Amino acid sequence: MLLLSLVGAVSALIPLPFDPQLRWLLSAAHLPAFGLWVLLLCRLLLLRGHVFGPTLWWAGAAGVAVAVASEGAQLAVPGRCADPVDVFINVAGVGLGLAIAGWRYQRTR
Repeated sequence: MLLLSLVGAVSALIPLPFDPQLRWLLSAAHLPAFGLWVLLLCRLLLLRGHVFGPTLWWAGAAGVAVAVASEGAQLAVPGRCADPVDVFINVAGVGLGLAIAGWRYQRTR
């Protein structure tokens, strides 16, 4: 979990050449990446004995905070820009991860 977070943080700070196709591909890759991150966070919290409902809220809040922070950090990197569409894609990934976590929890009950 920590390794996945570190890889994401470092990749947000690497300057990229402007290529619309590459940019779209990287933005689209954030959807499953944020979904996996939130899904793993939910799993970690549940394994530590947390209650399911609050776990979803905390994981969702953390996911949205990381999504906004990762885009905000790009403002300080030359050659990168923060894009509201990227924030939307990241938050959609958070929602996807929460939906899968909820589905898995309901399935195992």
